[in-house]
Amino acid sequence: MISIIIPVFNEEKGLNDCLTKVFAQLGDYQVIIVDGGSTDKTCQQAKTWSSAQVLSAPKGRGSQMNAGAKVAKGDWLLFLHADTFLELGTVEKLSQITLQTNLQAGCFWHKFDSKHPWLQIISLIHNLRFRLTGIIYGDQSLFIQKTLFQELGGFREGIVMEDIEFSQRILAITKPICLPLRTITSARKFYNLGIYRATFHILKLMYIYGRKDARTDLFFSDIR
Repeated sequence: MISIIIPVFNEEKGLNDCLTKVFAQLGDYQVIIVDGGSTDKTCQQAKTWSSAQVLSAPKGRGSQMNAGAKVAKGDWLLFLHADTFLELGTVEKLSQITLQTNLQAGCFWHKFDSKHPWLQIISLIHNLRFRLTGIIYGDQSLFIQKTLFQELGGFREGIVMEDIEFSQRILAITKPICLPLRTITSARKFYNLGIYRATFHILKLMYIYGRKDARTDLFFSDIR
């Protein structure tokens, strides 16, 4: 079974769309939604999906995803952002591949829900970067064997870009793959911040990654 873990914070505008795509999947899976203290109607929306398990944890994707992993019943964990959609057939395909190979971790090809040429270039860079480095960004929806996740000690909490830090630890043990399926991410933050302004902040974060001031960067503000 695959446990799909979705960290949320003030996601009332997009959560239902995300969950509609999730529950359209076929196969054996569990859905765990972990709220980080939302002040809008996110929790109320989440609880209307009776098949989903809804938890609370201290705000921060690392903390929230670790909380979800602790109660996960699946042999595999799939971490999904609330503004990202899974293609139909993703769970079935992933289940087949994990049964047939020695795969331990991986992700999906990235795409934005926008045809803006600059955002298409950013997606292309995301995908090429994985080919070159094996580093998985959160929008690519990391999936990993639960036993390996536990062996690695889960996500580091209290930092931003926990996806990169965790990927570096994965690479010390195994080589993740990228499945020929896509995750489709909302471009809302890029439009709300300004597409080129948001791109500048992403490039800046690549430079200051690991520093304390990365946590206060505008790109990590609660803009929805």
